[in-house]
Amino acid sequence: MVSLSFEGLNVDQTAAITPITESIKAAVQKDILSTIVTVSCVGMAQPGPMTSLLEIILNFSQWKDIEASVSSSIDLESFQMGNEAKRVVFEAFRQSTNSKHTSPNFAKMIEEISHMHQTDDNGSIAGGEAVLQFIEKYKSS
Repeated sequence: MVSLSFEGLNVDQTAAITPITESIKAAVQKDILSTIVTVSCVGMAQPGPMTSLLEIILNFSQWKDIEASVSSSIDLESFQMGNEAKRVVFEAFRQSTNSKHTSPNFAKMIEEISHMHQTDDNGSIAGGEAVLQFIEKYKSS
């Protein structure tokens, strides 16, 4: 595989290739983001390294570029915590994108979501006590 450095290109070449590389970057970013959000927020995978990658992506992303991916990833039937929890999670993603660093609570929130989706506890679904506590804990983080 050959790597390409923009440093070796002239201005016209850089101008010609930049839209292509930006398009590829945006597509890959959205796919990775969508996959990580989905598997993290519906309990399909343990958080940890994926949450770290998610935080990195959020830190260099513009909200307008990823809003649709985040929204569709959270708005799945398998997200059993209900609409209020979805709004809290969506807002946490938005705030993390619009800041230099994600909140220290962000990783903990993703971990709790994943854990609640992996348990059979009725408190972990919409309207349950665990969900209500989750909403209260993270709604202003």
